[in-house]
Amino acid sequence: MDRKISPLHIVALAVTSLIFIVGLLVGWQMGYTAESQMKSNLEQLRSESYMLEVLSLMRGRGEMGCPVLGKQFIEFSQKTVEYGNNLDYLEKKLGKLDPQVMSLKSDYSLMQMRNYLLLKDMDESCGTKHTAILYFYTNENYSPNTDQGIALGDALAGLPEIRDKTLIYHFDVNVKNPVVDALKDQYGIATLPTMIINGKKYEGFMDAGKCREILGQESG
Repeated sequence: MDRKISPLHIVALAVTSLIFIVGLLVGWQMGYTAESQMKSNLEQLRSESYMLEVLSLMRGRGEMGCPVLGKQFIEFSQKTVEYGNNLDYLEKKLGKLDPQVMSLKSDYSLMQMRNYLLLKDMDESCGTKHTAILYFYTNENYSPNTDQGIALGDALAGLPEIRDKTLIYHFDVNVKNPVVDALKDQYGIATLPTMIINGKKYEGFMDAGKCREILGQESG
């Protein structure tokens, strides 16, 4: 005997389908809005980085004091860290290999490299000393147990005396970017994760205790 589909079943199916479609649209809109905001924030950071470069050039000509340059640099670095945290949040929502995320990461890699070069220039011209870490990683086969970024954060949490003088620059090796490729070639990145700390290469995952030991030596 054929079963008849009641109007109630049809309505229920229609409502379920509508909820599913609305959910997809809302998810897409949230992702699009977040990406647009991230691009806007990146443009703002790019403008501020140009300003910082001008201040650095003025410092080289003796027209800018080191305290002013240092203050502007720290403020800019804090903003880039905040952007990185927001990018990490977007990555978790859209996926670690999402094309939009990877595109934003590519631009962010350039920003990080500019920040790093400005840091080196400031330390040289002003006689300041910072610990710079170039951190190379991949999100393929990701596990939080071997996340070097987490271990570094835990290590620095136990080193308040050097935390504010330590800057970490993250580079995803899967990002299609000539700057990232050049860095990988320069430092011979073959093992992941790898950290370059003040020019010295440390390959493979290191827990927070080992990171704390090395950072203490490098900052001494």
